[in-house]
Amino acid sequence: MAFKQEHEPSSKLVRPEMGVARGTVRFESEDGTGLVGVLNIRSRKKCVILCHGITGSMEDEYIRGLENRLVKRGISTFRFDFRGHGKSGGEQEGMTISGEKGDLEAAFDFLVDRGYESFGVVAASFAGGAVSYFLPNHQESVKAIVLWAGLIDYRNSFQIKDLDDEGRQMLKDKGYVEFGDRGFKLGSGAFNEMNGPKRLRPWAELEKVNTQILFLHGDNDQVAQYDDAKRYAERFKTHAELVTVKGAKHGFEGSDEIFAEEKATDFLVAKLSK
Repeated sequence: MAFKQEHEPSSKLVRPEMGVARGTVRFESEDGTGLVGVLNIRSRKKCVILCHGITGSMEDEYIRGLENRLVKRGISTFRFDFRGHGKSGGEQEGMTISGEKGDLEAAFDFLVDRGYESFGVVAASFAGGAVSYFLPNHQESVKAIVLWAGLIDYRNSFQIKDLDDEGRQMLKDKGYVEFGDRGFKLGSGAFNEMNGPKRLRPWAELEKVNTQILFLHGDNDQVAQYDDAKRYAERFKTHAELVTVKGAKHGFEGSDEIFAEEKATDFLVAKLSK
């Protein structure tokens, strides 16, 4: 295992021209929530599922960048909006980690029904939880995952005790807290999954698998903490790799984002070629 690679920001990296998506599809999650995705067909057997983070959508630049790179390398992609996001149904405040897992299960079933057999998954940020719970039942088909600043340990993130007085009161009165620059309504259901002694433990789900894992993480990430990425990459060292993006905060921007796209693409292509 190459445990730790580091990337210094560079202005020389550029993103190739975007490709053209092949088809918008509509499907339903396990509970009937309507979902929207885009399938870009290059291979009939290999596909990478691209999962955006909280407040984001399947139209985020890095999602489209990964799509473009992968299809140029001969691998189909499927990007979709989780419930409460983008073009998919469901209310923001009703979004939960378990609900997102159901959405991912539905996306996977949709692709299996169309003949796909070998998969990679990119889990950005908050999607790390859903993907971690999804993986143990599908490790024969899912050859590799990329945790793109992935959040798999909630002990230092989304804790009710860390909310300010206004946030705690909003959660009590309205059942949600407005989160991020876009004011995403993060509901009590999701908070309950991430708080208390019975909180979900996505990292423990990853202990059950031997699937190849790439941790892509900035060492200045204060949301999905970098120390967590280091700890779990070491814990899963027989099948995990950590690439550190020096100075990057949560997610990546500019040349850091392009570098991360390249690393994720190379990793996924290599693992899906075996």
